[in-house]
Amino acid sequence: TNGLPTDGVLTDPENADITYQMADYDDNNALRINGVTDAGTDFPITFAETGSYSELYLAVTSGDGASTISGTINFDDNTTQAFSSMAVPDWYGSTSLPVIIQGIGRVSRTSVNNPETPSGNPRIYKLTLTVDNANQAKTITGITFQNTGKVFNLFAVTGKLAADCPSPSEITMNSIDSESVSLSWTGFDANETYEVAL
Repeated sequence: TNGLPTDGVLTDPENADITYQMADYDDNNALRINGVTDAGTDFPITFAETGSYSELYLAVTSGDGASTISGTINFDDNTTQAFSSMAVPDWYGSTSLPVIIQGIGRVSRTSVNNPETPSGNPRIYKLTLTVDNANQAKTITGITFQNTGKVFNLFAVTGKLAADCPSPSEITMNSIDSESVSLSWTGFDANETYEVAL
């Protein structure tokens, strides 16, 4: 009744359309960065399946206390988008991030005791990275991480596909009269054009 699912698939309890496929349990299957011994070191991961996304969802947790991660989202045109100071809570008891799965228990690596199954713990959380509008048409090839906290663990990455025609953001109406309107927006190259329909 405890432990991770045998098929390695985690489903977001808040949105069943978001699923995470964990790596094979018999192999090295997680990115683990010790924020003390590995501080200042880049840890890149490369996606086996690439695509264009508006959001990335990371299945994460931290051990021995919270972690603080920074890094870049990496694109196929060799550009990047930075993210910084994102808190990842300890695997026990936090409610600061949405919980993907909890109450999975844990076993000692050095004894043959039965698994500990404290109520609602340990936990794996969902951390969201939002892709800037200007980058949503690009193909994401991976993510590079740094950790300055305790022991950060990444188990899986999934995402929300970007729309074929991303919407502009921060739309401002500059002026309006009976026959025309002047609009401005941010997040896209000046050469982008849009049709405004009334």
